[in-house]
Amino acid sequence: MHNIRPCALLASAVLLPMVAHCFGGLAEKFSDGALPKTCTMQRFRRDENISRVQWLPCASSANMNLHNFTGPSHKAWRDPPLKELCCFPANQPCFRAVLDGRISMLDGTDAASPHALREFLKKNYVGQVHKLLEDEFHLQNLHVSGAVRKEYFAKPTSKEATQRNWTDLHADYYENGAYVFTTLLYLGEEEADSVKLRGGETGIADGLEFAKDSTISATSAWVIEPKRGRVVIFTGGGENYHAPLPVVKGRRTTWNTWFSCECSMNDALVDDNE
Repeated sequence: MHNIRPCALLASAVLLPMVAHCFGGLAEKFSDGALPKTCTMQRFRRDENISRVQWLPCASSANMNLHNFTGPSHKAWRDPPLKELCCFPANQPCFRAVLDGRISMLDGTDAASPHALREFLKKNYVGQVHKLLEDEFHLQNLHVSGAVRKEYFAKPTSKEATQRNWTDLHADYYENGAYVFTTLLYLGEEEADSVKLRGGETGIADGLEFAKDSTISATSAWVIEPKRGRVVIFTGGGENYHAPLPVVKGRRTTWNTWFSCECSMNDALVDDNE
């Protein structure tokens, strides 16, 4: 069962039966510009089968409460707001989701080169996550603006306590106008490694604070453990500030795909060979 702090809980028909949460009806309870302050710390464990979609208000102004925890190079806002983009469905809120079992996973670890591996991943997964965005979130007119395999390793100085550090916090759309929607697919290439992965979660923050040891600690957030085939999907604005949390042991592999609006090609599109 999810690790949830007690609060005023609401049941949700779209969640697994054992999951309760504090987010029910946020799109109706908050104005478009008001960001919810959640009352939970929720961990999505790798030994669970997750199907979680959370609708929430899109940011309509800079969220300085979270931006103040980002690095100096990160941006606090971008115009136009997500809701004004041509591919964003009218009257639909923003969202975040964790979904298991929705992507057909294939083994590409025997690829002859990094380029061959990337082409394998691009061929097999970009179309699948694109269709998932269309089917689950009713999104149309999407353009693939970036796709890249990422690999995170434990640093020699890693300690268990660093798992709570959020030093790479950012909002994708504020960093790049082509990053309107983000999908992060856990590849699980490390499952066959002799050193097993510990840490390496993805964190989506709603509240942060500085701990006594000067690390950044979450007071309200989703913490998503890596699991082969699990996909994390979210809108790119300030409603979904996120960070890859440190790998303590082993490594973590993901396939990240970003989407922009095909109906408005004025976005600063990136080369998907990055």
